[in-house]
Amino acid sequence: MTYQETEKINAFIHILATQADDVSKTAVPKLLNMDPADFEEICRVSSDIEERKEDKRINGYRTLAQVHRKHLGRLSANTQDAMQTEKKILALDIMADLDPGTQKELFNSGAFNDVVRGYVKMAMDNIDMSQSTQQAVIDDLNILFDEMTAAEAEEYYTNN
Repeated sequence: MTYQETEKINAFIHILATQADDVSKTAVPKLLNMDPADFEEICRVSSDIEERKEDKRINGYRTLAQVHRKHLGRLSANTQDAMQTEKKILALDIMADLDPGTQKELFNSGAFNDVVRGYVKMAMDNIDMSQSTQQAVIDDLNILFDEMTAAEAEEYYTNN
């Protein structure tokens, strides 16, 4: 998910949370397949966001980390779910503290190339794309990883 997409989702949830009445506080979590307690936490966090809009550290990653912290408090310690949630919190905290340019540099490092290839491969398998076409797509993707930056790819995706 791109930084802009995360910010759009955060803005949408913020609007829902700050405008939520008693009915929507139960309907929205069902619609989003979300734990109602997590939505309540988002509502609480979102009410603080308006007051601190100038604080650049408040973003979608930080909001999601706060929701996961609340969820972690309901999990039994040292379980696989708790350890996975702690990893999510750590990753979200790291992303929240990085500016968008540095976030893209993480991607430019190549550390996530196999992850992207995996998603692309799954999508191609899901639509029954021929193996030869799949290989051509992966080959082109490998060239694009070398020739384009994450910022250029995101801009292309956003504008096309």
